Amino acid sequence: MKKIAVNDLSSFLNHVAEEKESHKADFIFRGQRTEQPLRPRLARIARKGKLLNLEKLIFEEFRRTSRALAEIDPKADWDILSLAQHHGLPTRLLDWTYSALAAIWFAVEQEPEEHEGELQDAVVFLLKTRPGDFINKESREKPFESPNTRIL
Repeated sequence: MKKIAVNDLSSFLNHVAEEKESHKADFIFRGQRTEQPLRPRLARIARKGKLLNLEKLIFEEFRRTSRALAEIDPKADWDILSLAQHHGLPTRLLDWTYSALAAIWFAVEQEPEEHEGELQDAVVFLLKTRPGDFINKESREKPFESPNTRIL
């Protein structure tokens, strides 16, 4: 993974423009307060091995009780999972955005964290996307059966 340090918004936006131009591709972005592994909330709170069981339990309970939260009645598992994520439940989903500015806002919206007396740098990840990376919502692919990381 290539790291680039920038100290101001203009440098950041110039770097994003250069990456888009040189790769002739679309990117998605994720901003974080510190450089942490890219793991969804569920993976950060659950012990290994218990993850799938915990996730299915949370998912089924949310499916059962969420009708009052939604303006629509989601049918597809991916829609229910997205709604659960939106309402703060720990899921396998990791939020990304198509907006570099939104990502940088999430990275710097709060005061920097301190670790061992030093302020930690905020981080924005850029991920080059390909058409095969995306989930086709019309397919019958289920969230708990997918062996690969995908973009929703």
